[in-house]
Amino acid sequence: MALSGRPDRRVSDLVLDLAPMQEASDVADLFASLARSVMKRLHADACLVSVCDEEFRYLRDVAASVMP
Repeated sequence: MALSGRPDRRVSDLVLDLAPMQEASDVADLFASLARSVMKRLHADACLVSVCDEEFRYLRDVAASVMP
């Protein structure tokens, strides 16, 4: 599914969301930053990041972010 129209944020604003991901010291920090960025970008109240383990056929939750 393709999104039409222009994004409601400038590229410079999106770069600010990438900074915490680039500064992550481990995978857990990276996933936590991803959850926060997605939540902010979508104006959501919460975001849950899960990883699919195809070998064992299950989802594992790895990070979450919730608005206060």
